[in-house]
Amino acid sequence: MERLLFFPQPYPDESLYSLAVRYHKLIAHESYRQTSQELFGGYSRTCGSVLPCCLGSLSQRLDAAYSVDELIERFTLFPLYRPFIDEPKNRVVRATMAGNSGSGLKMSLGITASRFLKHDSFRYCESCTREDIQKYGVPYWHRIHQAIGSCSCPHHEEVLHAVTFPDRADWRCMMFPTEAHGVPVMESACDAASITISKMQLWGLEHPSEVQALLAGSFLSHRLHDLWFTWAGRIRETALKAFVTGPTTVAPAR
Repeated sequence: MERLLFFPQPYPDESLYSLAVRYHKLIAHESYRQTSQELFGGYSRTCGSVLPCCLGSLSQRLDAAYSVDELIERFTLFPLYRPFIDEPKNRVVRATMAGNSGSGLKMSLGITASRFLKHDSFRYCESCTREDIQKYGVPYWHRIHQAIGSCSCPHHEEVLHAVTFPDRADWRCMMFPTEAHGVPVMESACDAASITISKMQLWGLEHPSEVQALLAGSFLSHRLHDLWFTWAGRIRETALKAFVTGPTTVAPAR
């Protein structure tokens, strides 16, 4: 298997997709297909996903500079979901992400059934992009901004912007946050609820073991039930949405 002679140095909280975009730009490829072939040894259809696959091939091409587990923990959103599954499923998910097909992965984790994917989008914080340009010379995609349910930036407490790629393209056009048109995911300014949730998401991403400890005591499930956010074990999306955002304009799904 061919070894990559170059790979971008990761920035804080950078997603795997963002690293692929930076690689694509620096190598000056014309199409995502070329970039995918070099990074993953084939055409990866999940590079733009929060739970990408083909990570085993990427790890090998990086000459094991990052193991599959390191790629998962540092550059994907799987740490947010890991506390909610048992160890056998954890192993299955990691094996799937290491392999060449992510078919059924989101369904197996209950993400599809939650119906939250219709609110999914590529999002960025305007203040983060300005700071990233000043510090690193380029804006990039932050993992935490892509967490489903996050409407505000946990660092700047600002409404996130969702990207609409040009000409009905999708993430395979390989753009930085500032290269495509973005619209606020909420009409109103950030309120306490959306900011709190974004900060909780960030804490959960960075401390999955502590989240698992809370789950072991059923603290989160009891609290959601007390607030009428769940019914018969399922999230009441309408109630949760009203609490978090009030009147909103939801960005188009990926």
